Amino acid sequence: VGVGARLAPDPSGAKIAKVFKDGPAARAGVKDGDIVIGVDDATVGGMAVEDIVTHIRGKEGTVVHLQLMRSGNAKPLTIAIRRATITMPTAEGSVVDGTDIGYISVAQFVEPPASQFYTALDDMDAQNVKGLIIDPRDHPGAPREPPANLPPRLPPTRDSAPHDVPT
Repeated sequence: VGVGARLAPDPSGAKIAKVFKDGPAARAGVKDGDIVIGVDDATVGGMAVEDIVTHIRGKEGTVVHLQLMRSGNAKPLTIAIRRATITMPTAEGSVVDGTDIGYISVAQFVEPPASQFYTALDDMDAQNVKGLIIDPRDHPGAPREPPANLPPRLPPTRDSAPHDVPT
């Protein structure tokens, strides 16, 4: 039970490396790149990320207050977030700003990646992307070959039937 964000080390506390789409942190207005400098009334500068995460997590439905530094703001923001059960995203997609290229980041090859991957893939197809980048760099130890539970499938082209990519 948490707020729906991936944290990375930062000398001031912890950097928000990724806000999970549709999670409590996203709904509260937390942004990628924000720096967590406080949790409730505790300053977290110099703490290990794991310890900061322990402070952020809590009982489902309770509220945690994060003090955040945001680029372009001189003063910290305090954002209240209601904790919830989080489904870790294993694949997320977006269109690269200013292009018609889709980008899907694959963080893990465990369940439910196939469904999340195909949801992202279908979303890219619905946005009529002309190209697609599938990025496994967020997956530590990513295999060179797609795992069995993530069958390779590309979206259909506009003028042809769907096709599979051989493995």
